[in-house]
Amino acid sequence: MTTGGLLNDRGRPFACVGISAHFSDDFRHQASRARAGVEVDLTVRYEQYRGTATADTVSLVFGGKARLSGLWVEDTYIAEYVNRHPETLIGFLSIDPTQGGWENELRSGHTELGLSGIKLMPMYAGFQPMTGGLTLSGDMPAITDCRSCFIPAQLS
Repeated sequence: MTTGGLLNDRGRPFACVGISAHFSDDFRHQASRARAGVEVDLTVRYEQYRGTATADTVSLVFGGKARLSGLWVEDTYIAEYVNRHPETLIGFLSIDPTQGGWENELRSGHTELGLSGIKLMPMYAGFQPMTGGLTLSGDMPAITDCRSCFIPAQLS
């Protein structure tokens, strides 16, 4: 898959992007509850995954934040995982705009943790992204100075 000349944050073109996720123990527990106690193995084993991927595959890694559904994976967890293999992993921060402090999480996830995209879970968090509820307020120079930057968002 080509990406129309888009470059990653290291100045290299994306040759192929595979989507993967990394789940916390809490999320695994929730998945097991949803399946009447049946253990669901959602473990992402990096070495096993890379063994099946082409050499030019770059993968997105994200958790999710949706307080309404009890899902909350800290951005630091994602950043630590991505930093183990930064040449092949791109991390996405996550926000739940129904919760106070989401603007700070957006800023710190992008500028301090170096996460490159935003994961939103409107169906699980109980908001509608097209209603204007994601309007930034206050002085957000890390975001407003980057209006022309490509900061992808993934919704589920």
